[in-house]
Amino acid sequence: MANTLLLLEPNDIIKNTQISGNIDIDYLYTFIKVAQLTDIKRILTTNLYNRILNDFRNGTLAGEYQFIYDEFVVDMLSYFSAGRYLEFGHTKISNAGVFKSTGSSYNATSSDENDKLSKAYLSLANSLELGFVDYMKGVTVTEYKKDCSTDNSFGFNWHI
Repeated sequence: MANTLLLLEPNDIIKNTQISGNIDIDYLYTFIKVAQLTDIKRILTTNLYNRILNDFRNGTLAGEYQFIYDEFVVDMLSYFSAGRYLEFGHTKISNAGVFKSTGSSYNATSSDENDKLSKAYLSLANSLELGFVDYMKGVTVTEYKKDCSTDNSFGFNWHI
């Protein structure tokens, strides 16, 4: 887990969201990893996740796997990562304690505003997840073994 290959770069999040390029890019890696291992792996299911990860590593993504990566994984991972970053990214933890980061020429947003923005990105990601599940009903990908009619794997409080 320590050397997890990430399916996108921090600059992809900056391109796909309103997160500024004026942040510590290294700090985004943590949130990409969390979103990839908790959200993307759950959505794709382990076997499809491993297939896409291995093909990505080897530069051999093609066909249906390339389409899934391009059309769903990149955007879902960008939005889940942005949502996680907004949940936790405004605080820094060090030996001296827990600190809230503030810019010198900006007004910091309130916790409520951060929560709203975080939820908005997570909602976008969840919408893409629903689109992915719907798409997978019409294709045959042997690594995808999810029966969505009986399992509510989404972050919603309702059942499909």
